[in-house]
Amino acid sequence: MDKWRETARRLLACAAVVGVGAAVLAACTPGGGPVVTETPSVSGSPGGVSVSPSPSASVDVLAALPAEARTNDLDGAVATAEFFVELYGTMLQTGDTRLWDALSGPECEYCRNASTDIAEHYEQGDSAAGGSVQVNRAATRGEVQASGDTVVAVSAVQDPFATGPGDQTTATPSGGGPFLANALLVWTGEHWVVDGVQIDSATEQS
Repeated sequence: MDKWRETARRLLACAAVVGVGAAVLAACTPGGGPVVTETPSVSGSPGGVSVSPSPSASVDVLAALPAEARTNDLDGAVATAEFFVELYGTMLQTGDTRLWDALSGPECEYCRNASTDIAEHYEQGDSAAGGSVQVNRAATRGEVQASGDTVVAVSAVQDPFATGPGDQTTATPSGGGPFLANALLVWTGEHWVVDGVQIDSATEQS
């Protein structure tokens, strides 16, 4: 079993689901409760360490976001959550974590784990092919809770992918599959950031 799959197994421990693509996505915050689609509830990870990219790794977040994600309302939060979930596939394929990091809040352990693991594998010379993520926008649910938290449940499917040393474009893809991401979003004054994520990779949403 290669080290990408070892990483998947480690991140999988908190979700108890099967599948390489789903497993890499399955990092969750400690003590997270079951996923509830209509009234999702997640929390960030207390005591998390904020990751600050170096100036050379800066990225223009507002230019990268779709227009509908730039508004300080529920629609903007929903659009940001959908964009963030799909961004995982791009980050996996390219190893470029800058935009993902810029959209990750300081309390999001899931966000840090995903970014760190992918960056480390690319630094070691690994690459990935496939793994694109498609969001079912018709199934997205979002709400502003009584606490003021904005929570969005995003249903998506990740394509099978191949990972490992060297060029993986001719390798046989595997893994992937449907998953549901519950994301806690916080407005920074300029754009939304994802400050907590809980993944249910065993539940397919229509």
